[in-house]
Amino acid sequence: MENLPTTNAGWLELGNKYLLRHPMRTAPLVPERGEGIYMWDVEGKRYIDFQSGQLCVTLGHSHPDYVKALCAQAEKIIQVGTTFIAPSEVLLAKK
Repeated sequence: MENLPTTNAGWLELGNKYLLRHPMRTAPLVPERGEGIYMWDVEGKRYIDFQSGQLCVTLGHSHPDYVKALCAQAEKIIQVGTTFIAPSEVLLAKK
């Protein structure tokens, strides 16, 4: 795989290239993982997550491939809301 961005600016630039525009997507940081009340951006900076949000499941229930993919993502971060982009989201859109 090609070199992936390591900064918020790099991921935002790649996201602008491959993702649909959303008027709420204005955050200057890209969350990479979360734990408890905290989330960390792609640069390793920690934040208290005041954003919150819903978690929607539309892929069906318990398919082994989905479960594996969801578990892998859940170990990093569950949900980032509409004001942020996530690296996994950008890579899926690019595909």
